[in-house]
Amino acid sequence: MKTRLRRVGWWLTFLASIPFVFIFNVWAAPPTISDLSFPANVEINATAMGQLRYQDPDQDVLYARFDVLDGRYYRMNVPVRAGATAQGEMSFALRCTEYDQQITLAVTLFDAAGERSESVPFSFTCGQPPLYNFDEEQQRVLPIGQQIALNVFILDDGETALAEGASIPEGSLLGQPRPNVLTMIQAYVLPKLSGIWDQCGVGFSLAGVWVVQPERVSVSGGTLAEKLFLQDERGLMIYHGREAGNLLRQATFALWQAAQEKEPRAAQAFNVLVVGARILTLWEGELRDIEGFSESGWPNYVIIRWGALFQGITPKQMISTLAHELGHNLGLAHPGEDGLADTISDPMNLMKGSGVTPQPRAHLRASQCQRTKEALGQLQAQLSAAANPPANPPIVHVTEATVRWLSFCPQSVCSGQIELSVTAEGFLDLQSFSFALFEYSRDGKHFVEIGVDRSYQDGFRTLWDTTKLPNGTYLLRASVTDAKGVRASVLVPVTIRN
Repeated sequence: MKTRLRRVGWWLTFLASIPFVFIFNVWAAPPTISDLSFPANVEINATAMGQLRYQDPDQDVLYARFDVLDGRYYRMNVPVRAGATAQGEMSFALRCTEYDQQITLAVTLFDAAGERSESVPFSFTCGQPPLYNFDEEQQRVLPIGQQIALNVFILDDGETALAEGASIPEGSLLGQPRPNVLTMIQAYVLPKLSGIWDQCGVGFSLAGVWVVQPERVSVSGGTLAEKLFLQDERGLMIYHGREAGNLLRQATFALWQAAQEKEPRAAQAFNVLVVGARILTLWEGELRDIEGFSESGWPNYVIIRWGALFQGITPKQMISTLAHELGHNLGLAHPGEDGLADTISDPMNLMKGSGVTPQPRAHLRASQCQRTKEALGQLQAQLSAAANPPANPPIVHVTEATVRWLSFCPQSVCSGQIELSVTAEGFLDLQSFSFALFEYSRDGKHFVEIGVDRSYQDGFRTLWDTTKLPNGTYLLRASVTDAKGVRASVLVPVTIRN
């Protein structure tokens, strides 16, 4: 008995010698959200107040982060003014958008020690409840005859929660996301995506999901981080334009090649690039509320805004946007631009432009499915040719890649609309991926883009409207780049005289 008492006394003496703060930090739990209230309906452009109650044993909670699970909204942080007790509350204000939609957010508390609470999702409607044809379409389960694999590349832009906790080896282009990100894309996103496209007998599977740091991806003139993202007082923006399109094609080609080393199926997959939901899009110099855009030529890509993914929450807006952009990859255009009369009268058609309605859309017409079937055959043949070169390719003796003018200004005097065209010789691979950039300069140092041609058949060409420029002497330059990185250019002096 005395021995046991001595042991107990020793432990009490030992514990008493440890600083109280140390014991408190060991046993203190992360903050927890106990209650959240916010109006279910808010008027268009109106601001509503919400209330959040929480418990924080060590009283060091710093801020609440609101992630976008669905709808068009922006991720944001709200500071928390911690009280002197372990139980606290905070108020927050959310402003509704200028259009009808349903928004789903998830709030998470963060403290000074880096601990976080469990995320609590909540939804509210701005204006009128949406029609949600999306849900109706998901209930119609149709047979799928053809599967399309997807490569999902999450660009770690500092804004998307999907990249948090990723494992990216030093010197590697691709990293592994958190296991639950892969699981939830597989379990929640792909079935919903297939639930839209099963109208055309098409479904989607996953080749792989990777996290990419844009500063590690090399493109012409620097890195993808330097060339694609802009930072100013308005926040982080992704630049979109002809030049950015070429950079994205270069980056996508490099990522597509790197993915094949980790997963052979990646060679036959379409490519999806993901950025944070808070990132703005700078479209030809103008800020636009754009959810995504795409490139149908090889190497095809889709880039979408997508901030977070939570189990049990189906991100309808993001899935609808992704399904729309994949439609462009599959040969479809917007109604009114596709030559298909039956798509114009359908307000919930999947291929309606994003400016028409923010509601998730899901309709596809038989005429669109037929066009998709034709385009898919061509795209898969192109993929096979790019991913599986001949076992014994012909020996090509490349001396020097050259670019030669086929047409420009007659007698080097330009007026009105001019067709510029070049032919390319001595390149390694112009068929699977290549592009020509046409530019002009007044001083021979600073060049301005005229146009880009990404399809090489019998040459590259573009149109130059000289009526918008003052008369004078200019330099014309055409630069061609192929799939192997071979690049060459040609210059010619011309005079504009309108």
